[in-house]
Amino acid sequence: MIKRRVLIGLAYVALVVILYGIITGTHPFAGGMHEEDHKEKDHDQHQFEEGKKHDEHASNDEKEVFETVSYEDDVLHISLADHDGKQPELLETHEKKMHVIVVSRDLQQFHHVHPEKDGAGDYNVSLALDDGFYRAFVDIKPKGKMYKPTANDLHVGSNHTSKEAQLVATEQFEQEIKGKRVTLEVAHASVGKTTLLDFNLHGETVVPYLGALGHVVMLDEAAETLIHVHPTSDQTPVFETHFSQPGLYKLWAEFQFEDVGVVAFPYVIEVK
Repeated sequence: MIKRRVLIGLAYVALVVILYGIITGTHPFAGGMHEEDHKEKDHDQHQFEEGKKHDEHASNDEKEVFETVSYEDDVLHISLADHDGKQPELLETHEKKMHVIVVSRDLQQFHHVHPEKDGAGDYNVSLALDDGFYRAFVDIKPKGKMYKPTANDLHVGSNHTSKEAQLVATEQFEQEIKGKRVTLEVAHASVGKTTLLDFNLHGETVVPYLGALGHVVMLDEAAETLIHVHPTSDQTPVFETHFSQPGLYKLWAEFQFEDVGVVAFPYVIEVK
């Protein structure tokens, strides 16, 4: 009799639990599984945000170090200061403490240089530029401070005519410069999704350049947003990046060859 009552009681409890699940739309026995799935999705999203920050650095509001860029007598000069006017300590990234990208406003000229620190704590590098308008992006990693490369306008010489970029998406992705052929393979470039940039070197062997197999620098058509990425491995020239805005982007892929040195291969891709 007692056993029968226990069984009836258990059946009643099970019936109540099942009815509760039907009414609320929840699975009463799936709590542990749901929690594991939730944590895994959070981890994936965190990885995406990390990748985005790596490509585009901090936001403007978070920037704690500011640069002043000037050009005179074929010398590019950069001074740095934080909110208190103090010069920040720079950490080395890819064998250099400072990388500077200089492009003409029409995005036809590209320079990747590395200024050196002088006795006053500023940075300088020799750079011959034709007369015209340029934009310079200073890429650094200040110790303990947030920083984002932003556009710095440069006016060289007496030419006051500024030619804005008028980009057209590349149709032929095989480029040949200095006898070296490189082909860019990009399946889809979309906002908010991981974009893979795969370069076919056609059997050529490249040597490490600034601690990496290669470098890819990208700018939007307005030359306002800099993206600087490196290969996902030391064996293959495959790069991974994210885009926050659609539009046309000018891309320069830099590879170093033993016989001809560093070559920058230009492309224009459309991000949708």
